[in-house]
Amino acid sequence: MLGFWDACQDYNIDCKFFVDSGSDDAAYLMAGDKAIAYGSSGLVGASYLQYFSVNLAAKKLGIPAVGFHGNLAGFTEEEKAEAGLIAWVAPAAIQYGGAVAQAIFDKAGCVSPVIVTQSSFNIAEDSANKGFHDKWVSLCPESEILETQQEGLEPVAAMAKISAILTANPDLKAAFGTTGGSINAWGKAMQQ
Repeated sequence: MLGFWDACQDYNIDCKFFVDSGSDDAAYLMAGDKAIAYGSSGLVGASYLQYFSVNLAAKKLGIPAVGFHGNLAGFTEEEKAEAGLIAWVAPAAIQYGGAVAQAIFDKAGCVSPVIVTQSSFNIAEDSANKGFHDKWVSLCPESEILETQQEGLEPVAAMAKISAILTANPDLKAAFGTTGGSINAWGKAMQQ
């Protein structure tokens, strides 16, 4: 969102955020519907299947949608058309997963055990997880990586899951949460 806002300022474009307080699918769909109802001239949508309806609704009204987060590179042309997007931007998830492993190593060395948590199992987060695992194993082959756990997207439930992970693994030395909600979930769980 910050990169989008910076680009709006750089190009002197009037931009508006439509973001609901939740991070679940219903909240995202509602935010997209609000952006369309507002009469937006463009929409930053999402590249995940459950969000295609917003992109397609925008497309029907002539509003171009660009997706973020998910990578459609493996999709057929027909599947890309069904996404309702004119383009998508996806992070180099394997690369940033590896960068996280390197950052933990640089700060703490070969600690053990470590864990990866994800909101769900999906292309972007699975790739970040893979990048972390591959790099961590190359740096610290003797270190234990615990089984990946799903946090989910609901903040209170995610905190409860992280609290359970911490309780079950009191010797845990490092964690990589692949989803934006991880910062809140891990931070609040550790405070509690």
